[in-house]
Amino acid sequence: LLTDVVMPHMTGKEVAERLKALRPELKVLYMSGYAADVIVRRELLSSDAPYLAKPFAPDVLAAKVREVLGQPRLEATILVVDDEESVRGFFQQVLAGAGFEVVVARDGAEALKKARERRFDLLLTDLVMPEQEGLEIIRILRKERPDLKVVAVSGAFGGTFLKTAQLLGANATLLKPVSPDQLLAAVQGALS
Repeated sequence: LLTDVVMPHMTGKEVAERLKALRPELKVLYMSGYAADVIVRRELLSSDAPYLAKPFAPDVLAAKVREVLGQPRLEATILVVDDEESVRGFFQQVLAGAGFEVVVARDGAEALKKARERRFDLLLTDLVMPEQEGLEIIRILRKERPDLKVVAVSGAFGGTFLKTAQLLGANATLLKPVSPDQLLAAVQGALS
């Protein structure tokens, strides 16, 4: 629950108490434009209640929510391979935010090296890259690790290589650009 502290008709603390009576496991984060010491002095919140001062930036909110929820449960370890730094960063941010452990590689050669050094549950790979193509990575790792789940991603040539990736054993394919929801659905589908 993310609630304002001071509201008409009912305080955030009262809202939280009522909801926690129905769902005792509910985590609560309070926010307010009032200073924390004023809120505590007026006994609207206890001094140890999770609190965020308004205004706040989205990244500050995300960090505070993560703190209140606790560390995410690591569901799987994912190797993300893409030659575009912005795409790698996007994939890493979305997947790590969903509780996955994420390791990144800039190209196919680096991906193969990392895949041989440690165990991954899923490979998320672009198909068209320098050094070593994603199709080649899939082919090699499918032989070495038949249990490895694979999600192939491509926007090159209208995604024409995605069908080939499926034939090589990709569990799911995604046409770039990819939304966070599409990415998570493909990864969770491949893992289940």
